[in-house]
Amino acid sequence: ERRSAAETRLTEAFPEGLEAAADVFRTLRASRQQDGIAGGPSASRSFLDLHSGTTKPEVLWELERARGDGFEQALAAAERARQRMHAAALAFLREHDLLVCPCTLMPPFRGELRYPAALGGAGGGGGAGGGGQG
Repeated sequence: ERRSAAETRLTEAFPEGLEAAADVFRTLRASRQQDGIAGGPSASRSFLDLHSGTTKPEVLWELERARGDGFEQALAAAERARQRMHAAALAFLREHDLLVCPCTLMPPFRGELRYPAALGGAGGGGGAGGGGQG
């Protein structure tokens, strides 16, 4: 059904639970890195021993995170949160026709730069701790 401009209204709204998205993403990505790159939990230690000098630090951090104490519980919690976010997005789209999100935070940067250290004056652009590695 097509609407006229007069029938269209813009609201600032978003699905519930999105505040957890970055942590959920990092946890699920750490699990996928462990399974995809390192060959699973049992092989990740030998992968780290063999390839730590040639693998970028962010991947190493994710593999170490996936090997850490309590990761299985964190992974289960992240999957539950992902399912809640999915359900919330579906509910949101039953009430709204569009969900418009920014997808680019900055213009392209030099290829030699691994990632920006700051954006708009705010630092903490990531590193081995995983912050900003989205």
